[in-house]
Amino acid sequence: MPKISVIVPVYNVQEYLTKCVDSILIQDFRDFELILIDDGSTDQSGLICENYLKMDGRVKVIHKENGGLSDARNVGLDCATGDFVTFIDSDDYIEYNYLERLYNESCNTDADVVICNFYRYYDNANLKLPVIYKKSSGLYSSHDILKSLIPDNLIHSYLWNKLWKKDLFDNLEFPDIKYEDIADMCDLFYKAKKISYYPF
Repeated sequence: MPKISVIVPVYNVQEYLTKCVDSILIQDFRDFELILIDDGSTDQSGLICENYLKMDGRVKVIHKENGGLSDARNVGLDCATGDFVTFIDSDDYIEYNYLERLYNESCNTDADVVICNFYRYYDNANLKLPVIYKKSSGLYSSHDILKSLIPDNLIHSYLWNKLWKKDLFDNLEFPDIKYEDIADMCDLFYKAKKISYYPF
């Protein structure tokens, strides 16, 4: 049983997918499964997923009819076997120590959720700009986080940039609506006893 399940919904992202998956497979932390959900792609994304399945035993690939981002994430959660879950968008990529640092922070603090900061990239302008959370690093209660959910929703409202204990998702599904991340964020943070903000 892997420690972490990495869930990546995939839909027509052949231009970005290789960089995304490569950044996951080269992680210092090795005890994870990578679940690629091909959500009915009509480009070469599905074939790229299959190639990774042949290359690395940690990769699982699920091909399904197009059902949208929420449905793909729900399918990923259904087959995830890790103690922790992290979501990565298929047009993003992560640093080589992303999983290790988030996992160690959760183990060291017993946090149910670990939040990190992130960068926005603007290819046309060749810009890399940090997005910084307004709170100081440290541990917070669910009340602290929920209280600041609206003013700080730039950080809170994304499923990615976080490591979650998987049992937070018990009896929870992402609805098929726009901004599905926000729809379940209150429930997820309400269930969490400790949340760590751990910028790096």
